Parts: sequence; C-alpha cells; structure tokens
Amino acid sequence: MLPANIGNNKSERVLPVNMWVNLPQSLTPYYEIMFTTQMLAVQHIGVSYVCPENVLCVLNLHVVYQFRMLQNTLLNLWSDIDEETDIVAYSNKCYEILKKCIQKHQSLIEYSNKLEDIFTLSILSTMVIFSVLMCFDTYEMILVRLHNELLTPLISPIFNPSDPMNAEK
Repeated sequence: MLPANIGNNKSERVLPVNMWVNLPQSLTPYYEIMFTTQMLAVQHIGVSYVCPENVLCVLNLHVVYQFRMLQNTLLNLWSDIDEETDIVAYSNKCYEILKKCIQKHQSLIEYSNKLEDIFTLSILSTMVIFSVLMCFDTYEMILVRLHNELLTPLISPIFNPSDPMNAEK
C-alpha cells in the first residue's frame, strides 16, 4: 500500500512508478498485476545495485582473513616444531613450513591482483556514476526553492549565501 493511495477511492489509485500503457491502470486486476510487477522489478534492481559491492567486500574480507592466518602461521613457526628433534630435522621442518608459507603468500598476492583486475572498472564506474548523480542532485537542490521550514535553513546558507532569506532578521 502506498501512502499516496491512503484515503483515495479505487478509481484514483497511484502506482509506485508511472507507466504508460493502454490499460486501465486503476481497475482491480490490472492495478494489482502492475503493482506486483513493479515491486518485483524494484527488488531485482535493488539486489543488482548492491550485489557487486557486497561480493567484493566478502572476497576482500576472505583475503584479509587468509593473510591473518598466514601471519599466525609465521608467528607460531618455531613452536609448531617438536623441540626434541636434531638440528638437521629441525632445519628441514622449518624449511618446509616456510616454503608452504611463501607459496601461500604468493597465491594470495596473485588472488588479490586478480580481484583488483576484476573489480577495478566496475568500482570506478560506480564511483563516477554516483558522483555525477550527487552533482545532479545538488544542482536540483540549488535550482528548486524549497520553502520547507526544515530544509531551507540547511541548504540556503550553503549554496546561496547572498539569498535574502538568509539575511539576519
């Protein structure tokens, strides 16, 4: 239920998004079908809008955790080896553990580089698009003179300091 539809009769129902179709949009079967379709579309748009950043965040957290595990392995390298072994066996064991750590470190660096290659363009494009959208939103806020008692005192001094509304009374 939309807040715009509260108190209206069924002939004045409004859809969340304007649609231009040759169907009676306020009649019962068509309104419910279009409303449901629009709500499903909004959910899919929202999921596709947020998913790439969430996937990148989860993958980055995974890489960080893998590096932490590698750090823990290196910190506990000496305590993992039985101290009753002779010097040759001790050296060989240290060499094997260190070799595995180096291989894991190299694979994590390669994985991090692949992640960077995959997500660089998408994150850059997202940042550019959001920056442009914020610029347009700010431009609209400057152009539209809102006579809202809550919003005008916040916006006017920032974007239009010579506005007569801002003069000291």
